[in-house]
Amino acid sequence: MFAQECVRLLRQYKFDGIDIDWEHPGYEGHNGTPADKENFTYLMQSIRDSIDGYGREVDYHFLLTAAFGTYEDIFKMIEWEKVDKTMDYFNMMTYDFSGPWSADANHNSPLYPPASGLPNSVDWVVKRLTDGYGISKSKLNIGMAFYGRSFLFPKKDAKIYAPNSKLADTLTWPEFEGAPQYFSILQDMSKFDKFWDDSAQVPYLIKKDKSSFVSYDDEKSIRLKSDYVMDQKLAGVIIWEITGDYVESSPGSGIVGKTPLIDVVAEVFKTDRHRSKIKRATKGK
Repeated sequence: MFAQECVRLLRQYKFDGIDIDWEHPGYEGHNGTPADKENFTYLMQSIRDSIDGYGREVDYHFLLTAAFGTYEDIFKMIEWEKVDKTMDYFNMMTYDFSGPWSADANHNSPLYPPASGLPNSVDWVVKRLTDGYGISKSKLNIGMAFYGRSFLFPKKDAKIYAPNSKLADTLTWPEFEGAPQYFSILQDMSKFDKFWDDSAQVPYLIKKDKSSFVSYDDEKSIRLKSDYVMDQKLAGVIIWEITGDYVESSPGSGIVGKTPLIDVVAEVFKTDRHRSKIKRATKGK
């Protein structure tokens, strides 16, 4: 029934494919069970069979993609070799590596492993999937976070990698429950001191009164991640979420004046395609 409903959506709305966001097979917090490991494979295969059947009718290959968590326990609940046969792209949620649930105040979406804490990072995920599970880089989309994760320090002794109080900074960002969008971070930047982590290749903030630590991405780190995608020949990126980049032309205007993060992604991808065309043309001569 579900697979046929996917076909109905393709017919009605002229979508180019189906994306599944099951967070996550086997996750007990969402009533998952060990049976989800095989069930996820069956689900993706049934969708693949159904949309391929419709695709033959209209002479079109419909995409089948899915979002995946990026922790080892989640990886182990996926039959990667079997699922790989049905999937066009794997959308890896390479963010939320750290938050109020973590042991320490660490990075939300590091490009490379931090100097302390869990090794999870964009690079770690790419290597784990390609080297450990045989997934082609050409089928991987990495996640970019247009929001940050904050950590409250009641004793006003905030520092990176410090033990986590398990509290987000809802005092500064109550409307975002302590997970501010990028435009909101920019609005409150004067309250913080900015730092750069050479190991993780991402920025972070510490409030001037030492009451909170904030991990986020800026134009520099997004450019590095975009370059990484091109250098590693990955498929592309997914973004959570696109409106986090909507910077108003003036506070409260409701008018988007600029989109600094997505502009960087577009610039890198566009420039690389241009260079590739030049290289192919040169070789042709």
